[in-house]
Amino acid sequence: MEQQQQKPQAGESAPGFDEIADHPEASKSNQNKPKESLFWRFKPREKAYNFHLVEKPVGYRQHWKAFKSIFKGPVISPAFYESEMDKDVAWSKGGYKPDLKYAGLAIDRDTGSLRILEAGNGVFKDIIDYHKACQADKCNVSVYGDNAPDWQVTVSTTVDKNGKERTEYKCRIKPPGMPVSLTQEEKDNIARFTAKVDWRKWYVRTTREFIQELYDKLSPELKINTEGKNKTASAKPAPLIAPVVSTPPASVPVVVTTAPAAAAPTPPVSAPASTPAPSTGWDPSSESNEVGDDAPPF
Repeated sequence: MEQQQQKPQAGESAPGFDEIADHPEASKSNQNKPKESLFWRFKPREKAYNFHLVEKPVGYRQHWKAFKSIFKGPVISPAFYESEMDKDVAWSKGGYKPDLKYAGLAIDRDTGSLRILEAGNGVFKDIIDYHKACQADKCNVSVYGDNAPDWQVTVSTTVDKNGKERTEYKCRIKPPGMPVSLTQEEKDNIARFTAKVDWRKWYVRTTREFIQELYDKLSPELKINTEGKNKTASAKPAPLIAPVVSTPPASVPVVVTTAPAAAAPTPPVSAPASTPAPSTGWDPSSESNEVGDDAPPF
């Protein structure tokens, strides 16, 4: 079976991360605090999460349920759009629709640390909407890097009418809503980090052959997904509607997205491959807006 690019496990650090991940001043004040994981996933808590995206995020799909009986942790799918699901036998034949996810290098504004944010549409839908609004208006504002806003996310747990616990996300531009220029110290810290940590390699698509090998190892009763939110027949993508504005938006409407509560995930694996070429104008709700085989979100 093809060797996969393995991410550090939860609580572990990537090579070089110990020396460069923390903002120098934040490191001094956080010496007695528990060690942070390089990978950042938002969990329910009273305090909001505040962050600044510093590099272009990537979009990917990952399997959790399909291979959990034979493989530890999730697996990056070789497919992204539904029109290319034939690349992923677990999706096209087994009915296991892989989860839509995003990852982006971000500054944790509470600690100053550089971390890799991993989240779904609950967090990134509003960021994508803001990006598309700025593109439509041709304004000189980005959602990542310099001259981009800070973002704020609140995460809570609710119980639906059927008594099922769900996780609720609310994402917005952090008030007062103006773009933030990175300091020279932050830019230097980012440069040191990216020189040592190639974070994008963990989100490269696996191959069609690798997914086939895993699928072939499944027992007959597990080859077909018969229930759950990842069943292809019942999965319908929610449309993303980009507002058209005449000036750079000072804020974005809060859109509440819910998802079933889950335990902290084990990092996914992906195939060793080069970083996808940048593209823009991506809309995951529209097959007609495909921008190439790699299809990054921004």
